[in-house]
Formats: sequence, C-alpha cells, structure tokens
Amino acid sequence: MRNDYALMIGAGNIGRGFIGQLFGEWGFPVVFSDVDPTLIRLLNQYREYPVVQLSGETETTYTVTNASAVDGADLDAVARAVAGAKIAAVSVGAKALRSVAPALAKGIALRCEQGAPPLNILICENLLDAQNHMTGLLRPLLDDQGRAYLSAHIGLIETSVGRMIPVQTEEMRALHPLAVFTEAYCELPADRAAFKGGVPDYPHLKPYAPFPFYVQRKMFVHNMGHSAAAYLGMRKGYAFIWQAVEDKEIRDTVKAAMKESCAALSRAWDEDIAELNAHAEGLFRRFSNRKLGDTVQRVGRDLPRKLGDNERFFGAAGLCERQGVEYPAIRACIRAALNLDDGKDISLLELRGLANAAILSHIKEIPEDKR
Repeated sequence: MRNDYALMIGAGNIGRGFIGQLFGEWGFPVVFSDVDPTLIRLLNQYREYPVVQLSGETETTYTVTNASAVDGADLDAVARAVAGAKIAAVSVGAKALRSVAPALAKGIALRCEQGAPPLNILICENLLDAQNHMTGLLRPLLDDQGRAYLSAHIGLIETSVGRMIPVQTEEMRALHPLAVFTEAYCELPADRAAFKGGVPDYPHLKPYAPFPFYVQRKMFVHNMGHSAAAYLGMRKGYAFIWQAVEDKEIRDTVKAAMKESCAALSRAWDEDIAELNAHAEGLFRRFSNRKLGDTVQRVGRDLPRKLGDNERFFGAAGLCERQGVEYPAIRACIRAALNLDDGKDISLLELRGLANAAILSHIKEIPEDKR
C-alpha cells in the first residue's frame, strides 16, 4: 500500500462528511476503514464522493477524490493501513473505540518494527479526556517496545468536532450513494500539545493549548445547547431543530443555558466572556439552519450518555457550581430531558437521581410529549 495517504477509521457521516473532506483538501488520498460492507464496496467502486455544504439558500459541493476502503473487520488489513499512513483519524463513536483498538495496536506495533516516523491520530469523538482513554485501550495490547513507541511516536490528538451533519434522507442519497450533506462550518480545533513530530499547518486545523478548554466549550455550550433545543422541542411537538429554536420560549431558555456555561468557562479558564458569548450566538444561528433539516430525534438520541455525570448537562451544571455561577436555565433543560414539567423547581441532586433512574431503566430515547 502507498504510504502517502491519510487513514480514516470510520466511514460514517463525520468520517466522510468532515474528516475525509479535510484529508482531501490537505492533498491526501483517503483510505477508509469500516465494518459496513456496503460502504466498503461503494468506496472502492466509485473512488470519490460529494460533500454538499448547506448554508442559507446556497449549496457548495466538494468532491473527495482518490478514496478507497479496507474492511474494518480484517485486523491485518487495517493494521497494514495504520502502518503505512501519513496521518490518521478515528470516528466510530466513543463506545466503539474499544473495538478498533486491536487493529490500531497491531498497526502501531508494525510501525515500531519498521522504525516508521511519527503518526498523528485525530480522535474525532464527543469524549472528554479522549487521549487518555485511547492510551488506556492501546497500552495493554502492546509489548514494552510497542508502549515506548506509542509514547514517543504516536500522537493521540483530541479534537473538537463542531460540524453538524443531519440524518441523510433518501432525497440526499439520491444524489450519490456516498453523498454527505453537511453545514458549511469547517474548523477542527485540535490539541496542540499532543502532536508528535511537529504541529502540521493544514487549512481548517486549529491547534490550541490548553485543549481541555476547547473540549469543555464544545461539550457544555455546543452539545448542551443543541441537545437542550432537541428536548425542549420534543416537549412542544416539533420535528426539527430549526422549528424548536424559532420558538421564543425555547430560544430564550437555550440561549440562557448556553450563556450560563459561557460564564462558568470564562471563570474557569480566564477566557474572554464576550468572545464566548459571541461563539454561543454563532452556534445558535447555525442551529437555525433550515436547509440542514436536523431533527430533534437525531440530536436527542442516546439519553443515558447525555445525562452522564461529566456529560453536557450535568458536566455544565457541575462547572457552574464550582465557579459560583447560577444555572436555572441548565436545570430547566435537564428537566426537559427528563420530560418533567418545567414549572417544578427541582434541585440538581434530585435531577441527578432521576437521571440515574432513567439510565438504569435503559431509556434509549426521551418519550415524546403526549399533550
């Protein structure tokens, strides 16, 4: 296999619709790894696909060329792809990282044997402390020499994926079986301190340190606000995020919750509050993108994860508590996630107990409001 390519582990919407596009813009052929046989076949058949960016009434299409795929279930094939890559990324969902770790580890071991130069792997997941999590998965699968190589030559780069990609409709897929429709936003903040062999200078890549600020900003402002709009929208029977945020009551609550998070982040990281609030306003305008057609069900799915202790809602609330910021709007959003009457003044401790009960009962989706 040629060694001038970028490896994208995960050929889903983020893999094809964001990171694959970036790799293409950076001048790399893109090798995808996925376990979906249909995606593998189509990528190897067409060797290219369109990414359609939607902004207002305009559409801009970028074609990712020089694309191919290997079977993610073939451990040796993925390991060889890891061994020869110039840069790599993974976007399979946080829960599935464990399943790709063996192939990654085997590829890292091959690079170690070959004395290969450093490899930076972009971790493109909604996951706090992703670098340490990935390191913890890989180290037990390597011998002492491999672990030393991992520490010295493999950059496990936390990123903050902000591009919003809705569920792809049949109408969208009719354009091309591999097409991905996305919003136009195209920046990838990444942990500057984690790169090995120097920090690359690529378009749209935004190296930053200290990176935990960016991770928390994404989780507690973007993800929290987006999910809050979904749950509040569900309560009023809206189907789309744009419908929810056009409702004044929902708009005011979500904006207030996002600003509460901004205030806490400003205090915790000594970041400019005006810039944080401007970022929140920009996000809200992106939530309003009608052409994107993002649904409340897609944004609100996986309730147990989103009600986790360090996740978007309770993580933001905890940060507010530690920084002495009042957060009534965030509490209202948690009540909406639990499908409770917004008029109830429930403490955070009570809300956490209700959230734990929801998780223990294996709720997968918030039930739609029956009113």
